[in-house]
Amino acid sequence: IYELSQNYTLEDGNTILRIGRTAFLRSPNKYLRVWSVGIEVDAGNGITNEDPNRLGEEPELMMQYSWDYMRTFSSELKEGIGRLGDYTKTVIFSGGLGTGRVFGVEFRLSDSCNTSILNGWIDVEVGTQRT
Repeated sequence: IYELSQNYTLEDGNTILRIGRTAFLRSPNKYLRVWSVGIEVDAGNGITNEDPNRLGEEPELMMQYSWDYMRTFSSELKEGIGRLGDYTKTVIFSGGLGTGRVFGVEFRLSDSCNTSILNGWIDVEVGTQRT
């Protein structure tokens, strides 16, 4: 029997995989070009002492995106979410994420750290009407 608490980052010695998905960003008549996705997290907590092999390392947020209603995904992108004490870290996945009409994102965090996703945004350009 386990106790549920936000203070625990491991379950029976195993990391807890946390997954989140966004709503779809849709444009039925025009193409969308996504330049970047930004995520504000409760940063600066670092890897906790529950994982002594990685104590002090920077946790990573993993992201995959989809252009087809989350049926298939891009390869995994990773960005750090702040070492212990780095409270001003903002996570940005950039470099042009493609063009299409239905965009969605899935985030995963498996590092043993206490954090929350606070806010997010997508830098998107609405293109020309589809012919």
